[in-house]
Amino acid sequence: MTSHELVSRVRESPDHNRCDLTRLLADAASFSSVVSRLAEPFHSRRIELVAALEAGGFALGGAVASRLQAGLVLIRKPGKAAWQSIAQEFDDYEHECGSFHIVSDAILPGQRVLLVDDWSETGGQAFAAIQLLERAGAVIVGAAFINLEERVRNDSRFKSYQLHAVLDYGAHVDPK
Repeated sequence: MTSHELVSRVRESPDHNRCDLTRLLADAASFSSVVSRLAEPFHSRRIELVAALEAGGFALGGAVASRLQAGLVLIRKPGKAAWQSIAQEFDDYEHECGSFHIVSDAILPGQRVLLVDDWSETGGQAFAAIQLLERAGAVIVGAAFINLEERVRNDSRFKSYQLHAVLDYGAHVDPK
């Protein structure tokens, strides 16, 4: 499936502030293509765990973990982890303070981890997730997204990490 076909299944909200991935993920061929593309650069990288961000990253992370024959760690919002957890605060794309949590023994020191999420607008959540995973002892192999905004691609905080995006949504959408 081509990138243009995948982009055609993404709907932009009327206020142009968010994108709806329902049609992209609900179509079996599109979903399979996205999962394959998320995993592809990491097949030979000995991924032991895929860490998935709540909530959009959960389905993608699970599918990518299965594809890479890796385990899955859920990065949760406050109050959702059902065991002792460690947390990392961040400012989200709406400039509101939030935090992510992972169960404190979910990652063994030195495990090779791939971060997966659906979309990154500002990089704030992605970077907080990386910080949290590293504090838990993970070796971050990379981060994969359906889309990364240009400012995230150029963000110096990510210079030592392999970032991968399935789409360059902005390059495929006509400016309004």
